Amino acid sequence: QFLEPKIVGDNIGLHPLATLISLYAGLQLGGLTGMIMGPVLLVIFIASYRAGLFDSLNWRK
Repeated sequence: QFLEPKIVGDNIGLHPLATLISLYAGLQLGGLTGMIMGPVLLVIFIASYRAGLFDSLNWRK
């Protein structure tokens, strides 16, 4: 359990801390299903951000 964020993070290309936070948040919000979906949603969000999907939003005013 201690190395799980590092292993998952390396396999899906995320920072271990981001993986740990998404695993914890997913567990708290959705139980076992959330623990699986947390990192998946994080990967989707990061890929969307890198693709420029959020460029049209005015983040800084």
